[in-house]
Amino acid sequence: EGAAFEIASIAIVEDTGPVLTGDRLHWEAGRVPADREWRRLGTGRMLASPPLAIPIDNLGWVSLTARATADSAVTLHWSTNVLTGSRHETVYIHAGDIDRHYHIELQGHPQWEGDLVGMHFLLPDPDTVTITSVTLADQPEGPPDLAVTYFGFENGVNRAGRDESLLAQFINRGGDAAVPGALRLEWPAEVAVIDGPAGETGVRLMHGDVAEVRWTVQAAAPGVYPVHLHSDDFAEPSEAVLAFAPPVSLAAAYVPEPR
Repeated sequence: EGAAFEIASIAIVEDTGPVLTGDRLHWEAGRVPADREWRRLGTGRMLASPPLAIPIDNLGWVSLTARATADSAVTLHWSTNVLTGSRHETVYIHAGDIDRHYHIELQGHPQWEGDLVGMHFLLPDPDTVTITSVTLADQPEGPPDLAVTYFGFENGVNRAGRDESLLAQFINRGGDAAVPGALRLEWPAEVAVIDGPAGETGVRLMHGDVAEVRWTVQAAAPGVYPVHLHSDDFAEPSEAVLAFAPPVSLAAAYVPEPR
C-alpha cells in the first residue's frame, strides 16, 4: 500500500531445541510433546520439522494425512548432512472434507542419502490445505485406498449388434494392500452384459498397483447409454457413457462377376 521499509539486519543462528533422532519419524498435530511439534512459519504457508538427525538409508517413504477445500499441490523440501541446499518433490491433494493419506516415494532419489537434518512442506494457501500428520518409514503407511482411474470402452469404435469390451482400471493409492471386493454394474435395458466378473476379483494390490477388469456388452440399437460401476471400496460410483454407433452393413447391391 505504498509503505517503505528497509531491513536493518539478518542473523542465522543455531536452533536451541532438541534434535530428533531415531529409526523413523512420526508427527501428528497436537499429539506430540511441545519440543517435537512442527512449526508453522511464513503466515502458515510453511510446515517445518524440528532439527533432525535421522539416517535414511532404510527409510524411503513419506506418508502424510491432509485435507483440502480445493485441489492443491503441496511441495516437500528436505535437507541432509551430505547435501548443499535442499531438494523437493510435489504431492497433489484432492479436495474433500475428510483427511486422506498421501505418499511420496523417495527411495532411489539420487539426493536421498545420508542423515536427514530437516524437512518442511510448502502449502499454496494455509486456509486451503491442512496437514495433520507426517510419517517417514520404510514403507507407505495408512489404509488401502482404491480409486477408479478409467471406466469406459476399451476400443475406439463400438457398434450396436456386436460384442464390445467395457474396461475398468483401478489403482491402490493407499499404504496397506487392498483386495477389491465385488464389482457391480448397473445398466439400462437397452444394453446387455454378456460376460464379466462375478463376485470378488481375488486380486491383491500393493501401493501403486493397477488392476483391470473387463465385461462384454452389447446394445440392441445405436444410441448413448449410461452404465454405472459400484463397489463398497469406492466412495462414489463411476459412470461411463457408452456410445454405440450403427452397425455396418457389408451387403452390396451388385457384385460383378469374377474375370
